[in-house]
Amino acid sequence: KEYCLRCGKRVYHMEKLGPVKECLYHKLCFRCVVCNTTLNVKNYHVNPNDMEDLNVYCVTHVPS
Repeated sequence: KEYCLRCGKRVYHMEKLGPVKECLYHKLCFRCVVCNTTLNVKNYHVNPNDMEDLNVYCVTHVPS
């Protein structure tokens, strides 16, 4: 079974986004961890300094 990293609930195929760093999200849960802005596969960022950080970020809040 596959679960959303953000909410912890089961992710079904039609609502799945990912994998991102081997993690799955519901499309509505794919949001910046800092400001909660909705993201998509074209505008999300990951922490370039910490490969173990599984969070996703908007361009404004991605760690530098």
